Amino acid sequence: MYTPFVQKLYLLLLVGLFLTWQVLTHPVHGESHARYLISPTLEPSGPAVLHERGGKLCGLSCRRPDGEAQANNRAGSFGSGSSIELQPGAIGAGSETLRLYREVKRKQEFFVKTGHSKFWEINQGNRNARQVYSTGVCFGCTVVVVASGRGIYLHHFRQEVGTLSPFEDPTSGKFVEHVLGPFDDHLHAYKRSFEGQRPYMVVATPGLDQPRYQNAVNLLRRSFSDEFRDGEVRVQPYRLRSMGDAALKDTAAGKIVLQWLPPSNGGDHRLIARVEDNVVLDAHYNGAGQLLS
Repeated sequence: MYTPFVQKLYLLLLVGLFLTWQVLTHPVHGESHARYLISPTLEPSGPAVLHERGGKLCGLSCRRPDGEAQANNRAGSFGSGSSIELQPGAIGAGSETLRLYREVKRKQEFFVKTGHSKFWEINQGNRNARQVYSTGVCFGCTVVVVASGRGIYLHHFRQEVGTLSPFEDPTSGKFVEHVLGPFDDHLHAYKRSFEGQRPYMVVATPGLDQPRYQNAVNLLRRSFSDEFRDGEVRVQPYRLRSMGDAALKDTAAGKIVLQWLPPSNGGDHRLIARVEDNVVLDAHYNGAGQLLS
């Protein structure tokens, strides 16, 4: 016969084996729910893209448009301050954006330096020519593109102008002087190429989880929408990065590229906008530069 001490040890061993069997064969009630909560329910391929046509806000993730309900759930309302920055897509040295950026950087007539802007008219003389446009690498700046089948305006707004930081307070005079004022002036100057053409406005800006950038983009968006009621706004956030990060040199990080493509095999003219490795816009036009629905 076993001693009382050995019997107790044997009983404890049986209890331990039983509990282990229970855990392995009967998962905790909340396990599947917890697994659901931490699973990637948002699109992992790119940050949120917000766009507006005719006053209606919608959501895009990479190239796929979502319904209004999904936009509210995923991206929030852009003007309400509840926007969410999704995870950026994979950025690699083999990206199309990087290849195009390197191509256009050597062509100064199609490259906009940081803190500057340019306008290119699209007409019968050049509509059937392939063109690529780009600007300096963004680490915290905001790039705004206004485009139609008649022209492209690209403006690279610095995050800092000397000792000033215009985006710190979008209601300040320095923001009006260095950002909103010049933007309004250019919209008026190039109005003939955009009015009645259902133009697009593409904005590449640091994460919209920072209220200062969100408020600044709202003001730019409002200015564009007031000028062109038939226009559409698309906002593509990107991550703030350090200018000293040499590892980003050979990637698409911080790079914005536009392509104007002539018809191929009887197709349409196309305008493609890329922010890092995200295709934010792929618009189709006819031979007269009119946007095709």
